[in-house]
Amino acid sequence: MKVMVVISGWGYGGSQQVARILVKWLNLNNYHSIMLSLNNIEEEINGLDSKNLKCLSQNSNFAKKIYLLRKEILMNCPDIVLVMGLPLDVYVIPAAMKIKTKVIVSERNDPFHFHGKCITKAVSRWLMKFADGFVFQTQDAKNYYASRTKNRGVVIGNPLANLSEYPNPYRGIRKKYFVTIGRLIKQKNQKLLLEAFHDVHEKYPEYELHFWGEGKEKENLIHYSQKLNIQDVVQFKGTRDDVLDVIKDSTAFVLTSDFEGMPNTLMEAMAIGLPCISTDCSCGGPRELIENYDNGILVPVGDREKLKNAMIYLIENPSIAFALGKNALKIRDNYDEKTICEKWVKYFKAVNEERDDQNN
Repeated sequence: MKVMVVISGWGYGGSQQVARILVKWLNLNNYHSIMLSLNNIEEEINGLDSKNLKCLSQNSNFAKKIYLLRKEILMNCPDIVLVMGLPLDVYVIPAAMKIKTKVIVSERNDPFHFHGKCITKAVSRWLMKFADGFVFQTQDAKNYYASRTKNRGVVIGNPLANLSEYPNPYRGIRKKYFVTIGRLIKQKNQKLLLEAFHDVHEKYPEYELHFWGEGKEKENLIHYSQKLNIQDVVQFKGTRDDVLDVIKDSTAFVLTSDFEGMPNTLMEAMAIGLPCISTDCSCGGPRELIENYDNGILVPVGDREKLKNAMIYLIENPSIAFALGKNALKIRDNYDEKTICEKWVKYFKAVNEERDDQNN
């Protein structure tokens, strides 16, 4: 079975991360797979052989991209073309028309929050009816769509890759700082975290807050921390590859997004045994990962008071925080790389068999 995975461009967002893990695993397990970007290759991507990477010209217009993509499909003859994120189907579905390959569209974000032009959204949603299958990250995302779409789709969570390389769960006395990881963008609502931490700091001034990540909201967040007069206990740490090793002894991980697909950073924090707090955001990713006060804490989106209370609760109840982190480790069993990638393969085969049945 041959699989072509189409992504928007090289980068380190959630969809690209899942695509890299899936393509690498497929090739290691004798399923020929290539990853095709709609933009230029700038560098080889983590652990993938360059022969499995292809790209279209970054300067191509809409029609040219469809033409070039069609040529790639015809040349490689994949059984499955996986569209990794909307609205990429506006390129892939027209390019695959009347070619004997199956197109699977994977929704990689919250469908309730489509960022783009209204016409792009309308065309993208309309073209989905021509796809042969659908993969969603959460049940809520699947339920967003009409029956003709969701009844042909499955829910597959994100994989945790290279678990053997994760740091061992920390079992000592936790240091006095909260941590968050992610792009510094409005969707993540890190201003809420600053506000809640300001309130925590008034009661527990010895605690700090560390941000890991970069993004266009960084300067605004720095200025906001100054406005709240907590700049001396808030650190913007940037990015590094071994961040899980660095944060493993923190008080807790906090995610304050207004919406998410299935947040990889939350999964990784749980997988190293950190006590975790997350907003119960659309489209239900944190809710599928966290059972409230069993392996983490969920708080309402935008609720400063409840977020503050949850952070203080972990400070004041270290034994409960320990239990939450210990239970969070069970995520490794349900979302390890092999388990998740085998679900993808099972669905690829089901869609392929459906095509064979139709041809017979």
